[in-house]
Amino acid sequence: MESYGFPSLNYIKTYKWTPFLAGFLIQDGKLGLKFFISSNEDDFYQADNKENLIQFASRVEIICQISGAAQKTFAGVLPGVLYKNRIIRSMSETEVVIESILKGILKVQNQEGYIRDIPLIVLGGNGFIGRRVIRQLKDREVYCVDLEGEEHVSYSWPAHLKGREAILINISRKFVLSNYIPQVWTELVLLNEVYPEPSPKEVESYKEKGGSVYHLAGVKGRAYPSFPKAYSGAIPCSAAWMNQDIEVVLKKLA
Repeated sequence: MESYGFPSLNYIKTYKWTPFLAGFLIQDGKLGLKFFISSNEDDFYQADNKENLIQFASRVEIICQISGAAQKTFAGVLPGVLYKNRIIRSMSETEVVIESILKGILKVQNQEGYIRDIPLIVLGGNGFIGRRVIRQLKDREVYCVDLEGEEHVSYSWPAHLKGREAILINISRKFVLSNYIPQVWTELVLLNEVYPEPSPKEVESYKEKGGSVYHLAGVKGRAYPSFPKAYSGAIPCSAAWMNQDIEVVLKKLA
């Protein structure tokens, strides 16, 4: 919100659930409009905000019809929240996000010089996207790690892999990664897909014990104005549209 509007109380209140036009983006020769709201993840998960979510989704649909857009997408955790609350019936974002994660894994392996069959640890593997990513990796050595339903961090953590080359794929939620940093090792590379990107403190802590840190900024494209911080120079995966030549943008944070 701070990157696209005035950080005043009235401004934040006005656009809490009302999308405002914040720019446009270009991907593979196609034009898209980007809208923002000032609410955050905590607001999305509050049960008493369901009616606000319904009104928000309705407003987006009206904008889509008025503009003649061929499709609409929601970024971050919004698709999952709207789907879980049965406000939307399908998630067009899912296909792009999953394909981007799969391509991101291969890109990290190539940059690190790792062989194709190294173990993969999916943090957030029980989530909506996590389960589908693991399904696509059925021929790989994959370990699902998720805090949900666990009494202790190490419950499903594959400690037996310590010392081996592997990739930790973070598709959980913000702040979850920090719970697992004490468990990492030098050969364990991090690929983050979670918004926002790991904080400087998290990156520093990870690098002290683990390997390189990569952030999946999105897919190749241009946005005006640019998306903030580690998402600059790309279009977030959940805001992009699928095509055969989709190219992901990775940023090495450490």
